[in-house]
Formats: sequence, C-alpha cells, structure tokens
Amino acid sequence: MDKNPFAEINARLERQEKILLDLSKKPIEPSPENSYIAPLDLCRMFGVSRTTITNWTNEGILKKYSIGGRIRYLLSEVNEAVTLVE
Repeated sequence: MDKNPFAEINARLERQEKILLDLSKKPIEPSPENSYIAPLDLCRMFGVSRTTITNWTNEGILKKYSIGGRIRYLLSEVNEAVTLVE
C-alpha cells in the first residue's frame, strides 16, 4: 500500500509549527546597543526640555527614528553623541 503523499508534508508542517511556537514564546530582550528611547525619557536623562531635544535633532546631534508615528532615538547613538569635556 502506498503512503499518503500528504502525510509527510503534514508531519513536516507540524514540526515547523512547533518550532515557531517555541520561538514565539521566548521573550526578545533588547541589548543596550539596540534599545530605543522616547524623547521624554531623553529629557529626563539629560535634564533638558523637549525643545532642546528637538533642537539637537534639527542640528544633527541626535538622529531620530519613527514607528507608528512615534519618535524614538537609538540609545547607542545617543551615547555616541555625548562628548567628553575637559
């Protein structure tokens, strides 16, 4: 008797589904170098106003990113923008 050709395909799909379900349960933990921060958090971090953050962005000191209409800053780039004053 011949095997059902779809049985092997179905078994493979079920294994793939299990792998994907296992992966979806693992939380994604952002590392500091790829974390994003909101403008108001930057205000608190540096003790400046929202206007100052906007000015720094317009001057090219900070680079902003947008997702879903929300502005975010890449924390590693913010840290790179900070300069040592001697």
